[in-house]
Amino acid sequence: MIFGGALLFWSGGGVWSQEDPPAEPDKPAASEGTEDAAEELLTEQQKATKEVSLRSLREAEQAINQEREVVSKQKRRIEMLLEELKNQDEAISTKEESMQELVNQYQQNQGEFAIPIQLVQHYESRRPKVAAPDFIKLFNQEPRVAVALVKRMKKKKSAKLIDEVAELGESGKRIAATIHAAIGTGKLEETN
Repeated sequence: MIFGGALLFWSGGGVWSQEDPPAEPDKPAASEGTEDAAEELLTEQQKATKEVSLRSLREAEQAINQEREVVSKQKRRIEMLLEELKNQDEAISTKEESMQELVNQYQQNQGEFAIPIQLVQHYESRRPKVAAPDFIKLFNQEPRVAVALVKRMKKKKSAKLIDEVAELGESGKRIAATIHAAIGTGKLEETN
């Protein structure tokens, strides 16, 4: 019986093994569906990624365009400021030139004072011999005023006055020489 049971088991096992295995061509069909689903999922992810990338690119492009506008405005502002600086520089140069001319005129006229016409007429109306001592006093107090006075006087009158001053001693000779030098150069040279 043992032998018969083993046979039965054997024959039953064989039957079972014949009915159980499924067909293998169905397996590739199932894997193709999975691959199609995977490709479809991948395509959807790619589309989503592509849309996100395009959106990001558009936003970046807008940001770049806005930055370009800002930079363009800043560039125009800088150009305008540079033009304004150039104009101011030219104006300053013009003012500096006019100031330098004024300084030069001042330096030229520094030795010359505005002598009242009454003082000039007073010295011209007096005899040179009488006016010479007063002129020496004036020269000792304000040499530039004395030189300016001589320059404003008529040439003959001023020459006679200086000749009289020179005859009044050593200080008179020194004063006369100083006045001659100042009239010749236009500047009073201090002498001791």
